[in-house]
Parts: sequence; C-alpha cells; structure tokens
Amino acid sequence: MTTHIVVNNLGLTYKGTIGLSIATIPDVCKTPSPGGPIPLPYPNIANQSTLKDGTTTVFAKGGKMIAIKGSQYGMSSGDEPGTVGGVKSNVFKKATDWITYSFDVKMDGKNTCRHTDKKFHNDKNTVNLAGDVDPLKATDCFMLNIRCDKKMKKRGKKKWTPCMCKQLCAKVASLDRARLNRGVSTPKGKSLRRVDYSQSDYDSYKATYTERFTARAADNKNKMESQFAHPCAAEEWNAMDPRPANPTEGGSSAPFNADHLHDAALGGPLASMRNFKMLNTRVNTTIGAAMGRYNRDNSGDHDGLPIRAHPSCKCPDGPPDP
Repeated sequence: MTTHIVVNNLGLTYKGTIGLSIATIPDVCKTPSPGGPIPLPYPNIANQSTLKDGTTTVFAKGGKMIAIKGSQYGMSSGDEPGTVGGVKSNVFKKATDWITYSFDVKMDGKNTCRHTDKKFHNDKNTVNLAGDVDPLKATDCFMLNIRCDKKMKKRGKKKWTPCMCKQLCAKVASLDRARLNRGVSTPKGKSLRRVDYSQSDYDSYKATYTERFTARAADNKNKMESQFAHPCAAEEWNAMDPRPANPTEGGSSAPFNADHLHDAALGGPLASMRNFKMLNTRVNTTIGAAMGRYNRDNSGDHDGLPIRAHPSCKCPDGPPDP
C-alpha cells in the first residue's frame, strides 16, 4: 500500500509501503572467471518490504514497523553474479543502511527515515544518493508540471524571477482551496478550462475590477499590496519606471493579468471584486496551460484531487531571493 504518513513533508518509510531503493553508483563485485575473480559493476536494488530492525513500540497502519536510524532493508538484488563479494564489503545481496534521516522527528527514541533519504547498499559497497522511488502514486494528487528551477535558469525574457515562483505558489494554494470549496462539478473527461460560464460576464467584471484598480493606483496614498497575488508582485510593480497605473495594459505583453483568486472554473464568484488579484501575466498563462490537464489526464480521474506545485518551486514560501 502507499504511504499517507508525512515527516518533514516527505513520506515516512514503514514495512508494507511500496518503494524501491536503487543504487545510483554501480555495485562493483568480484566475479568468478577462468583467470580468477575480476571486479565487475552490477546494479543493486532493495525493496522496502524487506525492512527489519525498525520500531518495536510505535507502529504505522496495520501494526507495521517504521524505519528508523539503525534499521535496514534486509536484502538486495542485482549483483548475484558477483559471488566473491563486493570490492569493499566482500559480500553480495546484503542489506542497506541509512545515511540520512530526520533530525527532529524520532520514534522509539531514534531518528525516523523517509523515502528520499540516502542509503548505503550491499553492506556499504555502494550507495543510493537519490533516495527511494517515492511510493506516492501519481493519482494521489495533481502536480503542475512547471519546473521553477528550470524557469529561473532560462535567459533573457524567458527567465523567471523568484517572485514569479512565489506568485505561482500563491495561485496553486488558492486553486487547491477552491477545489475544497468548489460549487460546481467539472464534467468528466473535459478540461478544467472548458467549464461553461458567461465569457461576457467574465470580461465585464474583469474590466470593472481593472478600472477600480487603476483609479486607486492613481492615488499614491492607497496601498495596493493586497491587490496582488503575492506582496513581492506589488514590489515589482512599484519598482517599474514609469509605474503603470493599469498593469494589465498591453494585452499578452502586459506585466500583469487580473486573475480570479478562487478560480471561476472551480466555482469561484465571477462578480466579486474581492476575488480578483493581479498576477504576473507569464505565470498566469503558464498555470492556465498546466491546469488544462487537470481533468484530461486519466480520462478525468484528476477531478477533485489535491492540486500541488512541483517541489522545485519550494512552496509555500517559494525560492529565496538572490
């Protein structure tokens, strides 16, 4: 079964969860040959189901022992031909040992181990520096396939700022809140963006909000931070020289869009001025394209699933400023 227990935002490892630990460096073992043993590289794979020496007083679902510092995956496979043993360990098919673990969550007085923690393999003959293959199924949540780390490495106008990633985090959080409070159901097999609502009404309310924003922005005494998806966006707007009173001017090249905080396609009120926030145009269009998959994937099975940003976006706070 999959894990539903989270430690430090990572899945907790316990016996019965599904997952593999695969050595990221070859398991070099001495292999018999007519001229004597020769060292050859092999893969090495260990299964969470072989967990041993875990907790004895604290258990996960169904009385399953939990992985803690000092526990092991009892055996591994893939290096069977190297019967003379690893060049360092002199054994083959042997256990894993944890390298990393949680520093602040303990069970039975020992540090707990998570799916992405690193491990030695085959009695410390090799290592897995990537952690386990996460057992959480893709259908347990809908993750937007937007890699903030790659976006921030682009050059020129395509490059994202940390603030753009923070706005993405804020928007994804609002989408997920809207999912929990949605007043409409998305037709199975259809894109989220194809839910029927009056486009003319949407355009009208958006125009009204933009006019009110522009009028307030003209008065420098009005603080506008609350009108943006994230405070850093207001700072970027204020730093523009000259600062546009209407940040949505310019169509697709405008710096910002007026966007529904509680997405209209998830039942958000079209007419509420409080439901609008200014969001970076590129962030908004990128999220819109990614959310178009929300119900098309798996024949609509994403309907109602939690909506999450990619881990590279470091939500909820977003990446640090340079």
